[in-house]
Amino acid sequence: MIASRNGDVTTEPYTVSYQVSPGCHIKILAPLAGVVTHWESELSPSGDKVTYMQTDHGSVLSGWEFRVRR
Repeated sequence: MIASRNGDVTTEPYTVSYQVSPGCHIKILAPLAGVVTHWESELSPSGDKVTYMQTDHGSVLSGWEFRVRR
């Protein structure tokens, strides 16, 4: 993960735990740059796409990721 905190950009490995509900909703607590961040996510029914949004006050981060197949 590449993170920026107060303009200081760092690259650091991290591990998160998550559970996917039957409705494909995901809640994640992720330690980024030494701070635990909170996320709301949704997994597509096929499992090929996840959308996410950070829900911490003052945060502006959202996006999506696609599964890469070989």
